[in-house]
Amino acid sequence: MSGIEVIGAGLGWTGTKSLQAALDRLGYKTYHFPLPAHAEAWAQFAEGTVSGEVVMEMVASAGFTTTCDQPPADLYAEQLRKYLNAKVVLTLRDSGDK
Repeated sequence: MSGIEVIGAGLGWTGTKSLQAALDRLGYKTYHFPLPAHAEAWAQFAEGTVSGEVVMEMVASAGFTTTCDQPPADLYAEQLRKYLNAKVVLTLRDSGDK
């Protein structure tokens, strides 16, 4: 399978860094938070001048096989539509009080 194999659908501060560590240990290449080289494309996405499909293709083209944290988590549904066999991991917090 090429492209995204595991989609992290949890928002920030829900254990996404731990999820990244676990996925990397299992041999995946995890996209956790935007790389500086990708910042402009994500800014364009936020402004509505670039589609989610374009930024996610950028992520997959860079060799990443999993995503977690934001902003990719905001595009979990789009990722799942494109990568039909991908697994989804939803991380949660007990409370928003931190």
